[in-house]
Amino acid sequence: MDLQTLANLAQIIGAAAVVAAIVFGIAQIRQFRLQRQAEAAAELVRSFQDSDFTRSFRLVSALPKDASAAELRAGGPAMEDAALALGIRYEAVGLLVFRGIMPLSLVEQLIGAVSTQRAALEKLRRDIKAAAPAAEECISLFCFYR
Repeated sequence: MDLQTLANLAQIIGAAAVVAAIVFGIAQIRQFRLQRQAEAAAELVRSFQDSDFTRSFRLVSALPKDASAAELRAGGPAMEDAALALGIRYEAVGLLVFRGIMPLSLVEQLIGAVSTQRAALEKLRRDIKAAAPAAEECISLFCFYR
């Protein structure tokens, strides 16, 4: 083997190493995304398993699906606090979905109750928007993927 052949062989090996490094980097990025989704899902499950969420969920679930803001207020401060607590949590989940950190399908699987409360939260969002037209458009997580 002469020096030119060794140089050509070294270039081929170097190019193969670069390609292997790029493939490995892409695989690492995909693995990181899956790990981030798994961590977000685990944290979501933990956040929906505490007593505050359970109490809030129970109170708000007692409202009719087409409840107005007045009906919510008629439930007293505990009902308003419960609705606010749920709204804040759902808002955070919506942000995770919007940013692509957590897929919507995973959220729907983890929080089946979202679909049962959607109509009530949507009605409440419309009532708030009607009362304060300059308010933020997004009041619940549903606005992120309408």
